[in-house]
Amino acid sequence: MRATDERGLALRVTRLIKAPRERVFAAWITEADLLKWFGPEECQALSARIHPRVAGEYQFRLKTENYGEINLRGIFRELKRPSKLVYTWNFSGHPKLNYGESQVTVEFLDRNGSTEVQITHEQLPNEEAKEDHAHGWNGCLDKLEKHLTGSSPAQSCVLPVGQFSWNELLTSDEAGAARFYTQLFGWQTADFPGGDMKYTLFKQGGKEVAGLMKRPMEQMPPHWLGYITVADVDATAKKAGEVGGKVMLPALDVPTVGRIAVIQDPQGAAVGIFQPLEKPVSHVHNQVVWCDIPVKELERAILFYSAVLGAQIKKEQFGDMTYATLPHHENGVSGCLAPAREGNEPSQRGVLLYFNCEGRLDQAIAAVAPNGGRVLEPRHQIGPYGFRAVVLDSEGNRIALHSM
Repeated sequence: MRATDERGLALRVTRLIKAPRERVFAAWITEADLLKWFGPEECQALSARIHPRVAGEYQFRLKTENYGEINLRGIFRELKRPSKLVYTWNFSGHPKLNYGESQVTVEFLDRNGSTEVQITHEQLPNEEAKEDHAHGWNGCLDKLEKHLTGSSPAQSCVLPVGQFSWNELLTSDEAGAARFYTQLFGWQTADFPGGDMKYTLFKQGGKEVAGLMKRPMEQMPPHWLGYITVADVDATAKKAGEVGGKVMLPALDVPTVGRIAVIQDPQGAAVGIFQPLEKPVSHVHNQVVWCDIPVKELERAILFYSAVLGAQIKKEQFGDMTYATLPHHENGVSGCLAPAREGNEPSQRGVLLYFNCEGRLDQAIAAVAPNGGRVLEPRHQIGPYGFRAVVLDSEGNRIALHSM
């Protein structure tokens, strides 16, 4: 539907987009998406910075046919995920556009799996500005439709539900932790581009392998946090609370990445849940290749994770040990519910991660002590699954080093 004239200086535009409401909403507040669809065909978004929260700011740099390069900025006054956005709108960079502040309200309504987008742009200064914005918004929606209906990341990311797709280290000593892991694995570090807090990316060969950040609260112990892919973070966190778990970090958006939350299972293990905007890639090259979630009561844990993930959790046997494997897909990083043992019990210290040493297991073990860590279990064979050593890093986090 095209823009319709309204009495006064308010513009209303409606469009039905064949994509899930959560995905359409995410495209409105994610920098990588906005760069692809914001602006009509004759307008190009050169840069986008956005902080999607109440009182958060956004800023675009746009290249236009009629006005050259201009700026658009504003502040979010209301944000209700995934149903509504209200924000201010201010152009600058060309005399004809310096007419002050207007306001945009965008509502997202579910229509049987598609999304009806309703835009109300108010406080426009004159009919010419209203007509220009009608053209602009309809052009934006044309490009948004093409962007989302060509391939929907929200739909594609449903495939690997249950597998681990990201891991981050929460630390009290960022410099020491960075030194330990770069020395062990040859990783590089880089700042995450965006967000309101410092976040460091570990990289290997230019590819992102894990994250590093200062723990948000002093009472929180340093730990590795593994994130399990889910189709809907909000629904998964709600379900976790309903079946005996706790929500430790309510769902929130990470610009250009996706939506996350942290839950604690009924036996005390903390895990992250992650709804990515793009389908996660398989873990290779010194990345985490396996994750043990420690549990004291296996049957109870199977019931919890089956309900939360909405997927079958399978029992497996390895020697005299019974464990249960989380669902995963080919080339994905699996994990299991593993019997707890001393030093690896359910807690806020997260899960036991296995790091692939790619044939350099002995060298990695040798680097543990000189960089402030300690070897708990020397190199030993784990049946047909290769070799591992269990060590403590520079802050006492228990991790497994693995190689075939």
